[in-house]
Amino acid sequence: MQRILDCMDRILQKIMIGTMAFMLFFTFIQVVARYLFESSLVYSEELSRYLFVWTVFLGLPVVAKRGGHMAVTALSGRLKGTAARTMSIAAYLVGIVFMATMIIQGFEMVQRTSQQLSPAMEIPMSWVYLAIPIGCLFMMLQMVSDLCALLRKKEGGA
Repeated sequence: MQRILDCMDRILQKIMIGTMAFMLFFTFIQVVARYLFESSLVYSEELSRYLFVWTVFLGLPVVAKRGGHMAVTALSGRLKGTAARTMSIAAYLVGIVFMATMIIQGFEMVQRTSQQLSPAMEIPMSWVYLAIPIGCLFMMLQMVSDLCALLRKKEGGA
């Protein structure tokens, strides 16, 4: 499973680099068009916004793999041994349940917005909202993998 997650991580990184490059490109073109030609591209701001949404949600598992998400450690930082391990397991379980909820609700949002078109580009808004369940699914897979690794560790290694 770890090999699959590593491959997924590399693919997501490449997609994120691409979406960020497109955002930068279209924002630059928008600025040039606005100031040099006194005209703006109708779709560039909207496209950049939607690419940003995809970048954020696809970045969830990439950041999680590196332990980069914010955490409140006021309590967990003071715990040792079994108590710290138990709290970590509980945190993973709560996170997995939250991601499952986000996946379910995200797919419902995709279905509800399937007939709605974006204002400028006139693409289905469901394409934008699809970032939520996809990103949360990858995040949940990463969390399940991390939880399994934690459970495999010996009690003294936690």
